[in-house]
Amino acid sequence: MNGLCYSPKTIEKYGSPSDEPVSLGYCLSDNYNECPYYTARSGEELYKYMGVEESANIYLPIHIIPCNYNSECPFFEVKQIDENVCVARCTYLDKYITRSSVEKCIKYWDKCPFYRMASEKAAHSLSKY
Repeated sequence: MNGLCYSPKTIEKYGSPSDEPVSLGYCLSDNYNECPYYTARSGEELYKYMGVEESANIYLPIHIIPCNYNSECPFFEVKQIDENVCVARCTYLDKYITRSSVEKCIKYWDKCPFYRMASEKAAHSLSKY
């Protein structure tokens, strides 16, 4: 993911997700499971390995993002759950954002319908006073 390998074997060896074992030609091929760092683990084992409490709100395989991600959206929050392991959260919806949607939050935050609703709600609340 983004040039880093999050395999438990990689984390054991390097202390955190690392780009050391990453070879995109190999990692993105049909032979990825032949990689010496590959480990087929269930989601529950991944949580336990990382020392993170399993949560119905966070599913690590789809929510992990690089910690340096940032958005100008005032409702976008990056929460660090382990060294070099973060998740994104929409504070307006009080929901974690999947990795596939985070790019939209970064690039198109001002076009997001939730941003618009939250902004309108905040403006409406202020106009009462």
